Amino acid sequence: DHFRPYDLQLTKDREGYEYASVIRAHFQGNALSNVTGVLSVDSLMATLPRDTFFMPELTFAAEIIDANKKLITVESDAVQARIEGDYAYETLPESFEQILEKYLPSLFKNRNRRTHEVDNEFSFDIKLADSNFYPYVLGIPLKIMPSASLKGFVSNKQGRVDIVGDV
Repeated sequence: DHFRPYDLQLTKDREGYEYASVIRAHFQGNALSNVTGVLSVDSLMATLPRDTFFMPELTFAAEIIDANKKLITVESDAVQARIEGDYAYETLPESFEQILEKYLPSLFKNRNRRTHEVDNEFSFDIKLADSNFYPYVLGIPLKIMPSASLKGFVSNKQGRVDIVGDV
């Protein structure tokens, strides 16, 4: 009923971190490329060495609109996100990493990572609220005052990125 990533040797820098929540999942599909459904994380409690964090609800939804269009939504107190377009679920993180590596290469300076061809084309709309979720749960030292938003379009096929931010 509690998850301790350090004790399971899943992380080297989260000793003493403990997570607990109620997770409900309802998905359909026979491969990652055609999965649809909802993952709901209720009452997420993160117990850290010096603090505790609580998030009432975090919901992820995946939908296939048509043969060339998918939609992912994320809803919580900390983040509202929508990613829509022609992409493969399994290569979506790679698309964002390619953007970050191109514009912020120092983040990837000491990382050996395998890259592969990505043909994603999608738009995104992300709204972030000030929350302890980022530093406590994700380990990202991010402080947002009072909110931030990122909207954009990514085409790995065309090598095009358009991003507008309000931070």
